[in-house]
Order: sequence, then C-alpha cells, then structure tokens
Amino acid sequence: MKFKISNNMLKDVIGVASGSVLAQGFSIAIMPIISRIYSPFDMGVTSMFVSTMSLLFPFSSLMYYTAIILPKSPKHANAIAVLSFTLQIAYFGVLMLCFLCIGDTLCYAMGWDQLKSYDIMIPFAVLAYSVYELLVQYAIRLRLFEVIAKTKISQSFSGGFLKIILGLFGLKPLGLIIGTIIGYGGGLTFLITSLRKQNMIHLCGLQNIKRVAIKYRNFPIYSTPTAFINALGGQIVPIMIFSFYGATVAGFFSIAQQLLVIPSVFVGTAIGQVFLQRASVAKYNGNLNTLTTYTYKRVLLVGVVPIIILALSAPFAFDLILGSQWKEAGYYARYLALQCILAFAFSPISHVFNIQNKQRLFFILEVCYFGVQALCFLIGTIWDDPYYSILLYSIGSSVMICIRTFWALKIAS
Repeated sequence: MKFKISNNMLKDVIGVASGSVLAQGFSIAIMPIISRIYSPFDMGVTSMFVSTMSLLFPFSSLMYYTAIILPKSPKHANAIAVLSFTLQIAYFGVLMLCFLCIGDTLCYAMGWDQLKSYDIMIPFAVLAYSVYELLVQYAIRLRLFEVIAKTKISQSFSGGFLKIILGLFGLKPLGLIIGTIIGYGGGLTFLITSLRKQNMIHLCGLQNIKRVAIKYRNFPIYSTPTAFINALGGQIVPIMIFSFYGATVAGFFSIAQQLLVIPSVFVGTAIGQVFLQRASVAKYNGNLNTLTTYTYKRVLLVGVVPIIILALSAPFAFDLILGSQWKEAGYYARYLALQCILAFAFSPISHVFNIQNKQRLFFILEVCYFGVQALCFLIGTIWDDPYYSILLYSIGSSVMICIRTFWALKIAS
C-alpha cells in the first residue's frame, strides 16, 4: 500500500514539477539579461513592492480559499470558492481606496520614499495573486496537476518577457513591477477554462455560503493571522534591510534569496501541492503519519546537495553569470544556505497543521518564528553591518524551522 501511494504521488509531483522546471528554467535563463538591464537599486524597490503585497495578501479572502480542498461535497467546495472570490473583490476595493487616499503618506511615514510612485499598483498585484491561488486550490482538489503546471509556464514566460521589453525601453524599476504583476496573474484564463470544463464554476445558494463560512471559521480566526505572521516573518528582513541599509543592499539580498530557493521552486511547490491533496485523503485512511514522514525525508534529500553547491559557489557564480555588480549578493547567499535547506524541507508538510485542524498551534509557532527572526536581525544592526544582521537572522530562523518541523511530524501521528 505504501509503494502504491508513493508511486502515484511521484507521478503527480512529476506532473506539476515538469511545468515548474520549464517555468523556472526560463526565469533562470533570462536572469543574466535582467541583471544587466536592472540595477541592484531597481531590484531592491521591486523587492519592497513584493514584500508589501505579500503582507496584504493573507487578508484578501481571510484564507477561506485554503479550505476548498477539505469538503467531501463539491457543492460545499464551490460555496467556499464563491465566498472567497466575493471577499477578494471587496478587499480590492478597500485597498484601492486606502492607497488613493493615504498611500503616499504611509510610504513617507515608513521611510519608503522610493516606493510611493508605484504603491497604487499593489492592490492589482494582490488581486491577481489572490484569484490565482483560489483557482489553484480548486485545481488541486480535482487533481488537475497538469493544468497547474501549464499555468506556471504561462506566468514565467509572460512576466519574464515583459520585464525585459519594458526594461529595454527604460522603464526602471516599473518594468520589473509590471512583469511581477503579470506573472502573478498569468494562467488565470487557462485555469478558468479548465474548471469550466469540469462544470465547477457556477453560482451557489446563500445558505451554503453561510454554512461553509461558519463551519470553516477557524481559517479566518487562526489561519489568516497565521498567514500574515508567516508573511511578515518571510518579508521582515527585506523590509528591515530596505529601511536600515537601503534599496541597493535589499536588491543584493533579494537576488541571493531568489537563487537559493531555486530547488524549492522547481520541486518544492509541486510536492507541497500534491502532498496537500494526498494528505487530505490519507487523514481518513489513517496513514497521514507515514505520508508526512516519507515526504519530509525525500524533500530534505532532494534539497541539501543543490543548495549547498549553489551557496559555496555563489560569489564566483554571481560575478560570472549576473555581472560584477552582483558579486556581493553571493556572500549573502552563503549565510542563508542552512535556513533555505530547512525551510525547503518543511514547506510541503506545513499543510499538516490545516489538515489536522491545528491552526491555533501553527499561529503560536509563527508568532515565535517571526519574533526570533526580527530580534536576531535587530541585534545584528548593532554593528551597522548587513552581514552580521543576515547571519544572525539565518541562525535564528534555522532553529525555529527545526521546532516547527518537529511539531508538524508530531501532530501528523
């Protein structure tokens, strides 16, 4: 039985990963071009734009969309989708109003003057990413992994080409920002068409929407603040680097992170999506513990070697491939290697907390994770050197990821 589960899971992972490999392969192939068109400063401003968008995203549908995979009844799953989309549209309107009225004031208050010219585009990025994630959850429920793979390719190609074209026309860093938004929304049409063929996109009764809103209330109560804390933990360092050390250093850090997470983007996301679908079934079959342990070990083995090789060769590789202006980012990559390995292995099995209805525990762990990250980075600022701040941040993050992994494996049993 174990071999059968593993074999089927491997096929699904390959189905999703194939699209990710092509998409990220293209992104990596054009990176030497983009790194020569845009400066570290441009990358830093775009990094700040993405960080802000990431912090606002968890509130877009109050994380209800993550519950689409759970109901046995398609009727209830569809009700969650309608509820989530309604909340996303309403949230987009609120964000637009806020940024139109006080967006520039907030940027000045936070010391993000370089971002104020582009803040009005943040609501569009949030909406594009939110709708895409909603549709992906429904595709996962229906095991449309090949469809997801094709959307990854569409996102990478459309966003990448647009970044290059706009950059060549001198739109910097605007080209990076627009390309990022298009990348988030790429594949939406294909996802909608595929779901319509499954007869899954249609209106549902208000009573069903109320029912699922109440039944899955733990998602807005616990998963939403947890997702925000998680996003804050992931974005707090780029934000603080931008504030303490400027946009150029933030650009170096951003490139270092992007290249280190290549293994995660290639296969980690694919494994996580397949694991989510498999785990929701394994919970009822009584073999969730076996599936979780198996997945964690395999992902850890896959990620260790490429991340270590990339980290050791980073300064030389960055100089050779990206250009001499990016060599310093290679040293940042070395400090971040251990954290990236542990985060890569933990990411797929993090879904266990939702599957086992342990959102409260995950929220507590995320608060601690964020607190340790921020504290370690701030201690490093005593020396007024980004290297110390990033090294201490990586050490603190690694410790907390190990603790989260322990609890994920524990509650799976």
